[in-house]
Amino acid sequence: MSTIFPPGLDTYRKAADLLATGAIVVLPTETVYGLAARADASQAVEKIYHLKKRPFDKPLPICLTRREQAWDYCQVNALARSLMDKFWPGPLTLVLPKRRGAGSLALRLPDAAWVSAFASAGFDRPLVLSSANISGTPPPLSVQNISPEIVAGLGMIIDGGLCPNTRASTILRVSGRKLELLRAGALPGEALAPYSITGAGL
Repeated sequence: MSTIFPPGLDTYRKAADLLATGAIVVLPTETVYGLAARADASQAVEKIYHLKKRPFDKPLPICLTRREQAWDYCQVNALARSLMDKFWPGPLTLVLPKRRGAGSLALRLPDAAWVSAFASAGFDRPLVLSSANISGTPPPLSVQNISPEIVAGLGMIIDGGLCPNTRASTILRVSGRKLELLRAGALPGEALAPYSITGAGL
């Protein structure tokens, strides 16, 4: 069973050290608890798929530690940048065209204390970050909601209490000048009202 730690600078630094070694850590965000691993740690990423029972053809979202990292992964146009300016860090996931090759990636910059703490500890690597639940089940809003199947054998769990929001992040796809809502989430409708958005849930 994984050890549960309270939030705090020492805890965040310990989590950064574990992530650097290729471990999986459960992190609190402003929306839900997530399974995190270095995006370039292939074995840890594969383990997250197995823990979640998630199909391998469904890419995991990338969690950035700095907004500027988005340009390393994706094509960021003026519309995407304006959304980052307004909503990052925060509960918005942006689906953008890959910088190289076909397809797209989902990028997220959470509003969570550990993001800046990781940077101060010298950990500045993008992570995969996916809700700490079995695929198809509700995402956990507290440590107590995380399935025992998920927590067994992980590096550590940070217990940040109940997540401030009761919904997962809002997901928007940016295609040129078009915005498509892929998942309604924590961003309130009035925050998105100035934008012309298509998609389910509107």
